[in-house]
Formats: sequence, structure tokens, C-alpha cells
Amino acid sequence: MTLLLSKKDEVIEFNSHRLYKSKDRNYMYSVLNNTIFEIDQLVLEILKLSGKTTQEVISSLQTDFSKKQIEEVLISMEKGLVIKSEDNDRKIQKLTNHLNINPIISLTLLIVQECNLGCTYCYAEDGEYLDKGKMNNDIAKASIDFLLENSGDRKDIYVVFFGGEPLLNFDLIQSTVKYAKEKEKEFGKTIRYSITTNGTLITNKIRNFLKKMNLQCKLVWTEAKKFIMLTAIIRVAKVHMK
Repeated sequence: MTLLLSKKDEVIEFNSHRLYKSKDRNYMYSVLNNTIFEIDQLVLEILKLSGKTTQEVISSLQTDFSKKQIEEVLISMEKGLVIKSEDNDRKIQKLTNHLNINPIISLTLLIVQECNLGCTYCYAEDGEYLDKGKMNNDIAKASIDFLLENSGDRKDIYVVFFGGEPLLNFDLIQSTVKYAKEKEKEFGKTIRYSITTNGTLITNKIRNFLKKMNLQCKLVWTEAKKFIMLTAIIRVAKVHMK
């Protein structure tokens, strides 16, 4: 029996995660594991009961699931670092200490969940990005701090701006690079930058900035320019049809 099941009057809390749904399937991204899991209905229902005691969770779900099923899933979630516990806190501390042994040298920032095109083959709901959003300055700065503080003795470290289409959040790219330029001096390091973009939003202003900051540009092209134009037309058509 795990600590979780031996203390059924203690409140259950979950480590950082995010839920997604695609084509009637549910997924959970575990931040600590940096892994996406496909989850069943029982796991989903348990995740909705944060703040309840173990006994309350079991009682709430016994109408649709057996006690044995619920307990087995709770044990699995605890072992997988999804559920917070004293034992998991110790494991997480070991993982944190491990960062000092194996320094982080590269960081990818997903600065926008949106794109100006609507490519039908895109992983993000055919380019629709139903869960739209943009990273803010506070998160970007905290990410740069984390990279610098956990990069060990490495002098050259790397930041990748990714999306969606990252140029839709160009102001954040500018402010993040400016902040990083100031912070890297404190740590005696050099941050090198790259951006993955479809290239359709590049203006003279953006081009000059990329060149000035020596920011490597990785262009993602479809098979032909005609196809890019076609997907853009499809996106416009979809908007007008709604």
C-alpha cells in the first residue's frame, strides 16, 4: 500500500500538468516527466477532483468504477509523479539536483499557439490552434533565468523561438532577446538564438532585427509556394464561412 492509500483523509493535489482533447481522446502533458500520456475516463475524472481526500475521490467515483480500479489508478498516478506526496517531493529534489550534474544547454520557447496559415496537415487541429494563446514577458524572462542558472559551466547556450508562428509574437522576441543580452553578462555566457518560422511575416524591420542579433532563421516550407497560397486561401475561406 502506498502512502497515498494509507492516509485516505489527506487531500490529493497534482503536480503541474495540462489536459488536451483531440478526436474524442484525452491527453495529459506532465511537466515533470515532460511527457504526453493518453488517459482514460477514470484518470480524467480523478484529475477533476483536486483538493479532495483520497476517500472522497474513491467515494465520488464508485458509482462508475470499482474501488479496486480507482485505487490501482491512484497508485499508478502517484508512482508517475502526477500526484504530490512526500516521497515524490524527494524524487523531484533528486531530479533537480540532477540538473546540476547534467546542465541544460538549450531552451525552446513556445511563444505563441497560433499561426497565420491554415495548413491542413498541421498537428494543431489542421492549423486552427483551438487552444490559442501567447507567452507573456514574465514567463519568457523566468525561462531565460532558468536556462542561465542551470547551464553549469557551459559558455554557449541556446534559445529557440517556436510556435505556432513565432513572428506573431515578435514584440516578445525583441524584449526577450534584450533581457537575455543583459542577463548573460552577469553569468559570463553567450546565448545564441534561432527561430522556426514559415517566413511569410518577415518584413524589413524583422529582417534587420534577425540580422543584427545574429538570430538563425529556420524556414519551414511546404512543397511549393502555390500550396502556401492555397492553405492561406483555405484559412480565409474558413473564417468567412463561420
